[in-house]
Amino acid sequence: MKKLTLLTILLCGILLSCKKKEDDNPANNSQKNFITMKIDGADWAADASSVAGGLGVLSDARLIIGGDNAASYDNFVISLENISAAGTYTTSDAQSYVSFFHLPPDESKTQMYCSKQDGKFTVQVTKATKTAVSGTFSGILEVQAGNNTTPIQITDGKFNYNR
Repeated sequence: MKKLTLLTILLCGILLSCKKKEDDNPANNSQKNFITMKIDGADWAADASSVAGGLGVLSDARLIIGGDNAASYDNFVISLENISAAGTYTTSDAQSYVSFFHLPPDESKTQMYCSKQDGKFTVQVTKATKTAVSGTFSGILEVQAGNNTTPIQITDGKFNYNR
């Protein structure tokens, strides 16, 4: 009986001490900061350590979230004004915009894209508090600078930010 009790205690200790493996997909972990999307069908994700935000949601009605992908020299920013709660927002007012920059070492290959104030870029805020925000986004970003003259299509965008 002593051996069975000791074995049970040992087994419980081993099981309780095993660390649960974190989900490698950032979009499945609500505690992590992330930005992911498809750009013209190709997957893109911000480096987790670069995701940052300025959360004024529910205090000064402003949402800013952005992130970088160092390997591809990219930067992505969502800046929305007049956010009062979770809901659907577009870039139809003069203060709201979404931008994507490709800034490689060879400056001749720099590309800059930005949403227009035409409502063609939509951000669905699913969670909005003073300390956290999450949601989805999609739309078209027009060329602002660079050699490429074709707008880019953003689909399947997701973000999560916790202060």
